[in-house]
Amino acid sequence: MGKIIQVGRFFPSSQKCSNCGYQYYDLELGEEDWICPVCGKHHDRDLNASINIKNEGLRLIREKIIKTISYWDCHGLRCAGIGSKVLTFHSTKSMLKNRESPTS
Repeated sequence: MGKIIQVGRFFPSSQKCSNCGYQYYDLELGEEDWICPVCGKHHDRDLNASINIKNEGLRLIREKIIKTISYWDCHGLRCAGIGSKVLTFHSTKSMLKNRESPTS
């Protein structure tokens, strides 16, 4: 059985570049895509957020500063898991391979 890791409510999952760590403070709610001004990486907002949430969950596990919570406690919160399973690096990597890259 996996663990559900709760990532902080104000963690900047959409604003943080998953490639270099730059935080884009001016990202607006309607923006679905953005390009990091530091490294030039093109981001789909939701995919970038999911990568950042996964990485933050793994960081919390590594640093042993996690609060393990049940599935029901996670309702409505950002969690690095689906149901009772935590997304692993390999499942996220597989998801990325199956996603088409933007052409523009």
